[in-house]
Order: sequence, then C-alpha cells, then structure tokens
Amino acid sequence: AVMSALAPYGGVEKATIKFDAAAHKLTLKYDSMQIAKKNIEMAIAKAGFTANGVTPESIGAKPKGK
Repeated sequence: AVMSALAPYGGVEKATIKFDAAAHKLTLKYDSMQIAKKNIEMAIAKAGFTANGVTPESIGAKPKGK
C-alpha cells in the first residue's frame, strides 16, 4: 500500500524503499529538489499509516485496518 502511494511521486528513489516490519519503520531516499519530506509523509498518511507524526486522522484519511 505504501509503495503504491509513493509510486506517482517523482523524486522518491523506489529502489531504496525498505520496510522493517518488526520495527514498524520505513526508510527511503528522495531528491528534496523534486519532492518535499512533508509530501512523502502526507502520501503515507493517505495510505492509512502514520509517518513522523502525520497520522491518517490528522489529514482526514482512514487509518489502515479500520
């Protein structure tokens, strides 16, 4: 779900996206000249997950699994 949420955004290096399920962490590399960190966080929140304090609820999206 997160991969597809980030797919339309230029600047995110898709090959660097790694999810650590045990730690509940997502890491990736991106080009800050093409996309802002806040845009990535919003895309992840729209997919139903929390990203650096940006929650689905805070942007009016539905949380994953609810």
